[in-house]
Amino acid sequence: TAVNGVQTLKIDKLAKSGYLTGGELAEDVTSSKKISEMNPDLVGEKLKITIGGNDADAKFIEIKADTTIGDVVSELKNAGLNANFDEKSKRFFISSKKTGAAEDFSISNADDSTKDLLGALGLDYNATRADEELCEKRDGIYYALDTANQAAADRLNAGKGATKIDGQDAEIILNGAKFKSSDN
Repeated sequence: TAVNGVQTLKIDKLAKSGYLTGGELAEDVTSSKKISEMNPDLVGEKLKITIGGNDADAKFIEIKADTTIGDVVSELKNAGLNANFDEKSKRFFISSKKTGAAEDFSISNADDSTKDLLGALGLDYNATRADEELCEKRDGIYYALDTANQAAADRLNAGKGATKIDGQDAEIILNGAKFKSSDN
């Protein structure tokens, strides 16, 4: 029952999942490595996982004396994310389970955290974004905008910070009308 005729379609954006690639951790870090062995001060600290921007539904991961990297991966999965730790590249890889802006996620230190748990796990993508504002990227290398920002350039060039791609909705224009969808 479709109307005969020519239609026009333009794809402005494809829907995608939120994705985080963690910064590189130390060579001796494996899935069985205890967080307390990396830094004993992190015991008692918490990560806050928010999906869809709803703080009321946030999940928390508390670091205990025997919490391992593998336990953090399991807890990220329990919180509703896809997660793994690659022992060869020494990085976390985390993504939302569905596409679309409403399914995007954030990982932060819990409000009462005083230590840099995100940084210790290579998950601090906010610091990376702040570092990028202090630098200029030319030919794949970061250069500090002034000498006071050299540490930011060094962190970015060493790949120590996490990078995050935000989830987004698909947008198309069909016969002049704009449509949005959380999936493709």
